[in-house]
Amino acid sequence: MQSVRLKRLVTSALLVALSVIASRFLSINTPILRIGFGWLPVLLAGMLHGPGWGFVVGALADFIGAMLFPFGAYFPGFTLSAGLSGAIAPILLGRNRWRSPYWRMFAAIAVSEFTTSVVLNTYWLTIITGKAAMVLLPVRALNAAVMVPIMTSLLYAFRQAALRIIPRSSD
Repeated sequence: MQSVRLKRLVTSALLVALSVIASRFLSINTPILRIGFGWLPVLLAGMLHGPGWGFVVGALADFIGAMLFPFGAYFPGFTLSAGLSGAIAPILLGRNRWRSPYWRMFAAIAVSEFTTSVVLNTYWLTIITGKAAMVLLPVRALNAAVMVPIMTSLLYAFRQAALRIIPRSSD
């Protein structure tokens, strides 16, 4: 039992580090949009170890990244959104999340991305920038519409490889 917990903790720590690197160094950042792959380790954590671990990995990755490599002032709303992005899809997919067909994974990721990126992050940006949501919403919605199929395809492709490499929790 100790070995499983330790493996889960080490795996999650590695996924946090990968997310920080991908989102802070390997992404395109603008004041209203971030395009990159920092979401992949967060979703993998949620898919491998459950929604609780997905939330923790997403929130920690955002917090650590914001503290070590800030793009501006820290805002806790984005940390909440990052945590939720790692938890919503695994919650919607349920216990058999790795056996889910592509369309179910697509729907769960679409709901997660719409909730966190389009709704919540747009709201946080209106608070920070003072811009109206209708100014930010079209760009953010278009980004989500493009990213959801990419996210689903990559996660669907990575899941079998990840299951061979990374130990899964038994929920």
